[in-house]
Amino acid sequence: AGISALPEINEELKDKKQMLWAIILGMIITFIIYLLFVTSVLGSLNSVEQVASVSLSRFGFTVDIFANLFALFAMATAFVVLGFALKENLTLDFKMSNFPSWLIVVAVPVFLAFSGFFGFVRLIELSGAVALGVILFLIILMHNKAKTLGNRKPEYQLNGGIFVKSLIILVLLVGVIYSIAGML
Repeated sequence: AGISALPEINEELKDKKQMLWAIILGMIITFIIYLLFVTSVLGSLNSVEQVASVSLSRFGFTVDIFANLFALFAMATAFVVLGFALKENLTLDFKMSNFPSWLIVVAVPVFLAFSGFFGFVRLIELSGAVALGVILFLIILMHNKAKTLGNRKPEYQLNGGIFVKSLIILVLLVGVIYSIAGML
C-alpha cells in the first residue's frame, strides 16, 4: 500500500508521464522481493510460525539476524514513509506545529505496541486493514469530488463508474469488518 508515496513521487518526477511506470516498477520490485522471501521461507521449513522471520532462527544466528533485519527494514521503511505522510498532513492540513504532529505519529504506535492489548502481529493486521480501508475509501470519495469539481483532465481514469467504485467500497468494508470481528 504505497499510496502515501505517490505525492512524493509526483513532486520528484520532472516528467509526469513517467509516474505510471514508476508505480508499476515499484510494485514489481516489491512483489519480487516478497515473493523471494515467502518462497524461501516456505521452501526451507516444514512449519512456519506466525512471524516468518522468527522461524528462520532454526538455521542459526547469521540467518536469524539477516531475516529479522529484513523484517525490521520492511516494517521500518513503511513506518517512516507513512509516518512522514501523516506528519505532513497534520502540519499542512490541521496547522499543527512540528513537535505535536511528530509526537502523535510516533507516540500512538509505540503506545499501542507496548500496551499489551494487541499482539504485535494482530496490531499490524488490524491497523493495516482499518487504515488501508479508510484511506482507499477516502481516495474514492476524493476521486468523485475531483471529477465533479476539478478543472483539468486527470492523468488516469477509473473505468467502470459507480459499479466498480461500489464494488471496491464493499470489498474494503468487508475486510475492515472481518478484521475487527476477528479481534472480538
